[in-house]
Amino acid sequence: MKIVFAGTPFFASYILEGLIKKGYKISLTLTKPDSYSGRGLHLKESEVKSITNKYNIKCLSPNHEELRSCDNIVYDSLLAINPDIIIVVAYGLILPQWLLELPKFGCINIHASLLPRWRGSAPINRAIEHGDKKTGISIIQMDNGIDTGNIIMQESIDILPKYNSGDLYNILSKIGLSTIHKFLINLEENKKIVSYKQPEFGITYAKKISKKELLIDISTDAMSIFNKIRAFSPYPCAKILLPWLKEPVKIIAAEILNNNKNLNINNISINMDGIDVCTMDGILRITKIQRPGSKVQDIKQFINYLYNTKSDIF
Repeated sequence: MKIVFAGTPFFASYILEGLIKKGYKISLTLTKPDSYSGRGLHLKESEVKSITNKYNIKCLSPNHEELRSCDNIVYDSLLAINPDIIIVVAYGLILPQWLLELPKFGCINIHASLLPRWRGSAPINRAIEHGDKKTGISIIQMDNGIDTGNIIMQESIDILPKYNSGDLYNILSKIGLSTIHKFLINLEENKKIVSYKQPEFGITYAKKISKKELLIDISTDAMSIFNKIRAFSPYPCAKILLPWLKEPVKIIAAEILNNNKNLNINNISINMDGIDVCTMDGILRITKIQRPGSKVQDIKQFINYLYNTKSDIF
């Protein structure tokens, strides 16, 4: 079977390498162009491109315009391969109609939610943020909509309270690999794809995370804040403005305390166990933070920092 793989981040590269190790021959990979990142704005290749280079597989990195064009190396390369299937995982670019129609068995997307819930670019984060109890992997037959194609397979898991988005990201990448492996075995045996339409109810959209939503509102309930911290950890991280600092800090870890008596809502205090934030219905204790330009600190380290800078807290 001639397989083309399209993806960009680690979630995709883990699945790509897993398929290679299971013996699948990948004829070509597509990934987003190299991008500048970090303080030094160094040009960085995608995780999928790194895996592709590791296994000496041809990789193309077209931009939006190049992918849509029918007169370039991307078009010519894909036409020459004439793939049986294109597997798409967090690619980041919208596939044009000519590409959707090219493979014998179409384009298959591995999406990190139980569709139709959380269509879009941040399904893992939004599931945790909204307190979902379950999520999973959906294998769908792609159409020209955003995550609207027919469902082929789904695998679900519980979202435990201890999970942040990084935990769930790693778990779902493993489930994504095992699920697409099952699908490919079925496809090779039966030579056809059985799918069903997505339900018309329960549709939600996982919009991209914006910088303005990272700052938490401490006047809301403790669980909503806690879920937001988990959803945005380890990246890009929820933030809080503390009374002892001029700039917001990243919240790395937190917990909800059962004590909800005698609350002074919006009050923020600090002790050797954490930074206690009084919300509308309970205390949220922050146990690890990261100041701008600094490393992650536990509360004892942060208190030492405040003491050394002669903060008004002392």
